[in-house]
Amino acid sequence: MKKILLFLLLLTGVFNAYAANINKIVFFGDSLTDNGNLYSLLLHILPKSPPYFKGRFTNGETWAENVGHHYYNKNYADYKIYALGGATAVFHMPTPKFISPTILEAEVDTYLLDSLFRDRSKVLFAIWIGGNDYLFDSDANADSATDKVVNKIAWAVKTLSYYGGKNFLILNLPDLSRVPEARNKSMANLHVLTVLHNQKLDEAMQKIRQSNPGVNITQVNIYDMFNDVMADPEKYNQKYNVHLTNTAESCWKGGYLFSRILTDERLTQEIQQAVAAGNEKVPADFDARAMSNYILNTPALAYTYQMSMSYASGNMPCANPDEYIFWDSIHPTAVVHRILADIVIEKLGNQIG
Repeated sequence: MKKILLFLLLLTGVFNAYAANINKIVFFGDSLTDNGNLYSLLLHILPKSPPYFKGRFTNGETWAENVGHHYYNKNYADYKIYALGGATAVFHMPTPKFISPTILEAEVDTYLLDSLFRDRSKVLFAIWIGGNDYLFDSDANADSATDKVVNKIAWAVKTLSYYGGKNFLILNLPDLSRVPEARNKSMANLHVLTVLHNQKLDEAMQKIRQSNPGVNITQVNIYDMFNDVMADPEKYNQKYNVHLTNTAESCWKGGYLFSRILTDERLTQEIQQAVAAGNEKVPADFDARAMSNYILNTPALAYTYQMSMSYASGNMPCANPDEYIFWDSIHPTAVVHRILADIVIEKLGNQIG
């Protein structure tokens, strides 16, 4: 009996030692994770609040912030978000229709510079990216496009592992053909892109596990969760004490109500006014029109700015956003972010505190 008790105590000690091993979470990704980084970069021009919440691409805090707050309150684990709205996994040549503000590799490189001479073995690295690569090139060859995106995510895991990282949280993609924005795109191909992406992502993570047993990878199946909540919101209402009812429409519809010329002039003036106010530091040769052009040629940013203009013209979001899955035609509501955070916390279990 004493031997059994001793074994259980030792086993508990092992689990507690592992749980206490992670003392920080670092998040990489796009607007689904961004907590205001792009907002700061764009001089607080975009996304506007209201209707967006303090630089987030939703009406409240993101899933990453909810996860970060949970573990900070539980055992003082710190967190840092490097995600940037509009980010892509791979580099895409700028076109009149698409410019990405950054790529996953740049986010990872920034973190590596920020964490020189730090112990990265006690960090949990969370990566959720790829949606922009597909949403804004929905006609892409599915096999080729998914190879590039998944290879870059695998590169990030391998690179961070090479520089000392041991713990990873990887989220796959929801069915992009089911977001409201997909109605204006190649819905069938978006579905194929999503399915192939998730399949290849699973395979890539399994290969990394096999080649590096010291790496711990936790995966969260957003695809199944998203389809499940769309099919049976009441199950999630009961489990997470929420009130989701609208699974198809977005709460904040806004609309593309302004011509490109008027939008360009207005946005340039807003940027110039922000610079003149002196609240943001910019270089002496800062070009407001170049920034305006950048925003309007980045689909996710142009969409968000148009929504902001629509709000300024008197259009309002729905009065009951907590009943909606979608905040706008791309991004989920804050209540869905909270559900996702709870699912991630459940999945991580005892890995942190």
